[in-house]
Amino acid sequence: MSTIVETQTIQDPQPDCSCEKYFKSEAFEGTCSSCYEQNKPDKYQEFIKLQNANSPSPRFTHQELWDYTDKHAIPYDSQYWTVLKHLFATNSWQTDENLRKFIVHTKKKTNFKGIRAEQGAELMMLYLKTNHGGSFPNRHAQDKNGTMFWKIEHVVAGMIVDYWNITGGLHGGVAHCYYGNFGDRPINENKQGVDKCLGIPPAFRTDISSSKKLEKLKIWLHNVPTCATGGNKFYDTL
Repeated sequence: MSTIVETQTIQDPQPDCSCEKYFKSEAFEGTCSSCYEQNKPDKYQEFIKLQNANSPSPRFTHQELWDYTDKHAIPYDSQYWTVLKHLFATNSWQTDENLRKFIVHTKKKTNFKGIRAEQGAELMMLYLKTNHGGSFPNRHAQDKNGTMFWKIEHVVAGMIVDYWNITGGLHGGVAHCYYGNFGDRPINENKQGVDKCLGIPPAFRTDISSSKKLEKLKIWLHNVPTCATGGNKFYDTL
């Protein structure tokens, strides 16, 4: 049965850090995490270590996370990866709801649940070369289809399985802020294993049985180009 969920119009919040790119936090002495890491790297590392030390549950091991990503991400030698790269290299992912069609087909025909962070970085570079000369533009810069850059960050980050590997330098500050984990490995909150603790990326999600799962999908869908996803039509893919 198809599920239709009405999305609400939400005004895009403006960055309030002095860099005019990201959002500041008292945890980072009134700057964003990116500026804090760049300007005060020692304090940033101390902050990360303190966060880890105060964690009530252990973090997943690198091997557990690698195995999880390897299990769910589209392989490099897959034709699906070849097609996805072509869509971004040619900008055709934005037309005729091609991104939605790709995701629908992938979910129906395979067990893949998204892409790796390094694949996301590759898609981002393909997009940047096609639209912005290969460099990260201002977040409000528009591409050849009139789509602002911050929306592209949502598109790519919303497909990444190993979200803890998302960085501002490779995926953009918006992607890092909304989808990343600031370089930390995820916490094993319920101690039931990696498969039950880590969620599927919103773009490839099929289960919206809880309000939290639904909200993540709604946030992603609200912030990506309708020409690529079909808007509310995307819920028919669940």
